[in-house]
Amino acid sequence: MEVSVVWKKIEEISNRFFHSDLFILIMALLSVIGWVISVWADGAWVYFLFIMIIMTIFMLCTCKDSTPIFALMFFMLPTANIKEQEQFSNYTWLIYPCIVLVLSLVFNLVRFKPNFKEVLEPGKMRKTTFSMFLILIPMILGGLFKWWRNWTWMLIYAALFIVLSFAFIYFLAVWKDRQIQDSRKLFKTLMKMMVLAGLVVSIQIVVFYINLGSLSAITTCIQDKGLNLGWGSPNPVAATLILFMPANFYFIISKNKYTFLFILKTAFEFMLMVSASSRGALLFSTIGMIILSVYIFIKSENKLQMAFTFGAVFAVAIGIFVGFYQTFFHTIIERLSSFGLDDNGRFDIYLYGWNVFTRHPVFGSGWDFGIGLQHVNFSPYLFHSTIIQIAACSGVVGLLCYAYYYYARYRTFFKAKDPYCYVLLACMWIFEGYAMIDPILFFPPTFFIQLLIMSFVMEVQVDDFSCRAFKENGKIMKAIGKQKDTFTIN
Repeated sequence: MEVSVVWKKIEEISNRFFHSDLFILIMALLSVIGWVISVWADGAWVYFLFIMIIMTIFMLCTCKDSTPIFALMFFMLPTANIKEQEQFSNYTWLIYPCIVLVLSLVFNLVRFKPNFKEVLEPGKMRKTTFSMFLILIPMILGGLFKWWRNWTWMLIYAALFIVLSFAFIYFLAVWKDRQIQDSRKLFKTLMKMMVLAGLVVSIQIVVFYINLGSLSAITTCIQDKGLNLGWGSPNPVAATLILFMPANFYFIISKNKYTFLFILKTAFEFMLMVSASSRGALLFSTIGMIILSVYIFIKSENKLQMAFTFGAVFAVAIGIFVGFYQTFFHTIIERLSSFGLDDNGRFDIYLYGWNVFTRHPVFGSGWDFGIGLQHVNFSPYLFHSTIIQIAACSGVVGLLCYAYYYYARYRTFFKAKDPYCYVLLACMWIFEGYAMIDPILFFPPTFFIQLLIMSFVMEVQVDDFSCRAFKENGKIMKAIGKQKDTFTIN
C-alpha cells in the first residue's frame, strides 16, 4: 500500500475520531483526572496537558476541519492545579509546546489552504471579520506617546491578539471553504463542550471541599472565601460556572427523557457557584437564570417534565436550606449580607482607572500598564471592569473600536431569532455583565478566547449576505434586508 493511500486512511480515521463526542469526552476526562491527581501529586497535571496538546497537534496535521481545537481552549485552563499563584511563573516554559501548536496550525493552513480570498474581500467581508482588525488598533497603539512602557509585555499582548484575530479569520475561511461540513452540528458540539466543562469545574470544587476533611472546614473556607482550584480563585471559578451553566438549557428545550438530569446539574452548579461567595457572579447569574428559565419553559417541548423537576428541585432546596441553615447556610448568608452594597474597594479602582484614562484619553496607557509597578507578576493592573480596562489601556480609540467589536458579534444572535441561540446569548451576556465589575475577561485571556469561539460558532449559523461590513458598488448588498435567515438546531 502506497504511503499516500495510508496517509489518506489515517486522515479519514482521524477526522471521524476528532469530530466525535468521544474526543470531547476524552479531553474532559484528561482535564479532570490530571487536576484530581495533582491534588496529591503536585505537578502531575502537566503530563495530562501534554497529552491534550499532542492530540490537538495531531488533529491539526490530519483534519481539514480544525474546529476540534476548541476543545483544548475549553479544557486547557481547568487542567492546571498550581498550589500557589506565585508558582505560575514556574510554568511559563509551557509557552514552548504552545508554539509547536501554533506551528501545527500553520501546517494545517499550508496543507489544506482554506479560502481566505472571499473572507477578506472588502465586498464580502463580514462585520465580525472587520471588527477583529479594528480591535488590533487599540491593542497595538494603546499607550502611544506614554513616557513609560514595558515593551516586552506590550509586544506579547499585541502578538496574542494578532494570533486571536488571525485565528477567528482563519476559522471563517475554513467555514467558507465548506471544510466545516455541518455548522448546526458545530453549534451542538459547542454546547456539549460547555456542559462538560461546567461538569469538570463542578467535580473539582467537590473534590476540593471533600479534601478539606469536614463540614466545619468547608464552612470556614466559604466564610473566608478560600476556594482555590489551582487555576483560579473564587471569582474566576464562579465566572467559569456562570459562563457554562446556561448551556444546560440547550438540552432542556428539546423533548427528551433526560431533561431532568440537566435541570439537576444546573441547580447543583448554581449551588457550587454560590459557595464561591462571589456577589457579582451571584447577582448576574440569578437575574439571568430566572429570565432564561421562564423563557425556556415557554419555548420547551417538555413542559411537564420541566415543571415537575423544577418543583422537586425547589422543594428539596428549601428542605436542605432549612435543615442545614444553622450549620452551613447561615455562614454564607452572613458573609454575603455583611458586605451589603459595599463596593469592596472597586469604586477607588474605577476612579483610578478614570484618572489613568484622563491622563491619556486618546490612546490610553497601554495594555502593559502596571507591570513592574503595582504588580510583580505577568498580569498588568486590573481595573475590575471591562469598560474601565479598555478606556484606561487604550483610550477613546479603544472604546470606539471595541464598541463596534461588540456590535458586530452580538447582532448575529438577533439575526437568528431562535431559542437555541438565545441560550448561547445568555451564557455570554451573564458573563459579560459580571465582567463589568470584575477583571475576568482579558486576564487570563482564556475567557476572551472562549467568548470568541462562541461568537464564531454563532456567526456561521447566519446567512452570509446579511452580515456584510461594507457597501458594494455604492449600494448595500441586495440581500441585506431581503434575505431571511433560518436557524433550527435539533
